[in-house]
Formats: sequence, structure tokens, C-alpha cells
Amino acid sequence: MTDVDPDDITVMRCQGDLRAYLRAQIAEGVARRDAKPAPQQQPTPTGRRPGEWPAGTHPPSQHFCPPDCPCPIEEPEATP
Repeated sequence: MTDVDPDDITVMRCQGDLRAYLRAQIAEGVARRDAKPAPQQQPTPTGRRPGEWPAGTHPPSQHFCPPDCPCPIEEPEATP
């Protein structure tokens, strides 16, 4: 029973079950509120410090090619 209408309340009151029903609803809400969240698993270590770039990589905004690199990226011109 998920939805309770006035007819259900009237029947429970006549049968004497209304108090038990309301107490069960309160206990269910308290149990849901007091339930502790499941512990979060720690991420597996990657062998590097947090925030550090993985080995062999660099930030995308910087270009670290050796002078004889054949890549098409040109260095920005220096402004005087």
C-alpha cells in the first residue's frame, strides 16, 4: 500500500490499526534518514601524485618538441 486515502484511514481507525500504521511509517522514515551511506572505495593508485601529468605527456597548451621534430605545429613568434 503506497497511497493512503481517507477511506483507508477511516477503516484503520475503526479496526484500531491507525496508531500502529503511523508508528511504522515514522520508524521507516527514521531508518531511512539514519542509514549510513555505503563506504566509497578508494581509487587505485596510478603511481603518480594527484594533479601530476602522466609520464610522457604534457599539458595541451604547451609544445615541447625537439628542434628536429617533423610535426606541423609552429612556434609562436616572439613580440619585441
